[in-house]
Amino acid sequence: MPITYPEDVVAPCLYMRCRYAQKEAKMENNESTENSVFIGKKDTMTYVFSVQTQANEHENIFIKARGNAISRAVDVSQISVDRFLKGWHVKEVKIGTEDRPTQPREGEEKTNETQRVSFIEIELSK
Repeated sequence: MPITYPEDVVAPCLYMRCRYAQKEAKMENNESTENSVFIGKKDTMTYVFSVQTQANEHENIFIKARGNAISRAVDVSQISVDRFLKGWHVKEVKIGTEDRPTQPREGEEKTNETQRVSFIEIELSK
């Protein structure tokens, strides 16, 4: 038999998990991150809940991802708009590639090599 928890216990846990997901990623350039959700390796619904939390506070939300997380970012935006955020729509999608310095492996010297990484930025708006 599955364990069930009262709603007053589950809701704060989901809220804290969402807030942690929002703060998890760091921006290297000094852009505003207040209304942004950075997509990483966590479950898709964790980021959907983060988007819902941001929707309560802001008129527009930016969903940002790099590399392998791009497909998850698209899933998050579509689930959010189609199921949870009635009246919201995808306003703009930016895609591109950026050069990032490579991280040396353990024992290797630091080099000036760069690696090209794809990114996506999806803007949701009311």
